Amino acid sequence: MRSGGRSASVKLAGFRARRRQAAERLLEELLSCPEDERHDRLQGERFQNPHLFFLLVEAGHEALPGDPRGAGEILNLAICLATLLDEKEGLHLEIGGEGYSRALCLAGTARRLLGDFAKAEPAFERAGCLTVSALGRAFFCRALAVLRWDQGRSEEAAALLHHAQRRYGEGQDLREEAVCLALLGMLHVDTVEPWRAVPFLREASQGIDSERRPWLAVQCCLGLAFCHAFAGEAERARSARRRAKSHYGQLSEEEALLSRWLEGRTATLAGDDEEAVELLESAWRSLIERRRLAEATFATIDLGLLWSNQGRGAKVRELIEELKVAFFNQPGFKIAISALETMADDAAAGRLDRDLWSCLSQPLRMAFRWQGVSFRPLPFV
Repeated sequence: MRSGGRSASVKLAGFRARRRQAAERLLEELLSCPEDERHDRLQGERFQNPHLFFLLVEAGHEALPGDPRGAGEILNLAICLATLLDEKEGLHLEIGGEGYSRALCLAGTARRLLGDFAKAEPAFERAGCLTVSALGRAFFCRALAVLRWDQGRSEEAAALLHHAQRRYGEGQDLREEAVCLALLGMLHVDTVEPWRAVPFLREASQGIDSERRPWLAVQCCLGLAFCHAFAGEAERARSARRRAKSHYGQLSEEEALLSRWLEGRTATLAGDDEEAVELLESAWRSLIERRRLAEATFATIDLGLLWSNQGRGAKVRELIEELKVAFFNQPGFKIAISALETMADDAAAGRLDRDLWSCLSQPLRMAFRWQGVSFRPLPFV
């Protein structure tokens, strides 16, 4: 009996391997076609294969966040295939709400990463109507939370992240639960609430898989460094910054830019002015090269606060002149220049107040969004 059981198990494993290999050949054939022909190819009977659906979802996920446009195309194919399979009695059951929900969440994430929040919304609305497991619901809540974060709806983002964390806990997925904690900490750093961020970041740093998610590991360390520096604990801040740097070699250019910027802000608070100037100037220059007005405005404010503290507040005018050349008459230009001219006046007069400008951060972000000026979406999937 035992021998027979092992034999059946081996046969089943072989059958599954052959089935996956067949689906992999279909995937390769489909993706080798020109994009405008792929949807037509799916109408062919042999492409209507549930295993191809799962491979398409995997491929789309792997392409994020680096190639959101390509990922979106692949995930749209998966969603189209799910619709075709749904028309065939029994075949849609192999996908179920779980697989379809994941495909929709990832498609919405691809749209978010492209900055197209309006088209991301319908994907999440459809995914939210599906019956899924605790882990499936956690994945949905976290993906939607990051969309809300990018939209500036931080209270909703925090609530969704808390719910996702609980759901991952119910599903015994401790690594993904740690990811939710890291995101909660990062969100509170982003809204300049370090007293809220610390417990989340401390707990997350114990569970984050730094090999799989190096950027989150860096953000946990830098977030803690920021919180320590904010509390006047300069040495602890420096120690956390050193831990963060050990992962820098694994980051993409975009992730490294965001990390350098946060590290520069942290170095400023810790009194490490020389390093802060180097980091913030590098981030500021990169943001101008990438034509990102909103972020460049905030980096200018960070540099202005640093220089004012050094008695060099008059240099802020030099940054403003460069921004005028780079972004003249672009959407949000008047908002940026109005805020920065006020800052330059305060800096030149020696009355620049860090706490006041920290309080103005959220209203200024909202003003940019009202003008249709978006911030770079969070590079997270």
